[in-house]
Amino acid sequence: MEKPKAWGRNDKPPPLGDVMHVHRLKADGQLTCVVLSEAMTGFNTHWDGRKTVRCCHPKFTCQGHAQKWPLRWVGLLHCCTTTLEDHFILEVTPQAGNAIYKTWEEKGSLRGLIMFVHRQRSHKRAPLIVHFKGFMEGVDALPKERSCEPTALRLYAFATSVGPVDGQQV
Repeated sequence: MEKPKAWGRNDKPPPLGDVMHVHRLKADGQLTCVVLSEAMTGFNTHWDGRKTVRCCHPKFTCQGHAQKWPLRWVGLLHCCTTTLEDHFILEVTPQAGNAIYKTWEEKGSLRGLIMFVHRQRSHKRAPLIVHFKGFMEGVDALPKERSCEPTALRLYAFATSVGPVDGQQV
């Protein structure tokens, strides 16, 4: 006799789609990863006390500016583990973003950059520190870059905000 399937059971995972897991390094966290993005995607956001929402321009259309919510910049990079298996978006802070941006200015591309990322102290508001370990050989053999924007749209409630996105490739 055949066993009945559990209600709602589906052994096949759904397709990945465009939205990826976002990796936010926690207190005392560390990670070594390979950047798959050519460039960092950056957004200005506001914190409304419950969630992050996008910043819109011009400022008079931005609910965050009107409510005087704190402004925060966030950078996103499509990365993978050094074994090239797990793909994710790494969320970076302004301090780490500036270091990454300098490397992009010098090299013209971040693709294949190996980074060691860690939090300096044991609390979640500690600065995110990046150490560059060089570039991988055979960058052309790396997995294809995926856009960070679909994930940002869902993650930061961009789809529910009014006005153009203040996000750009940097």
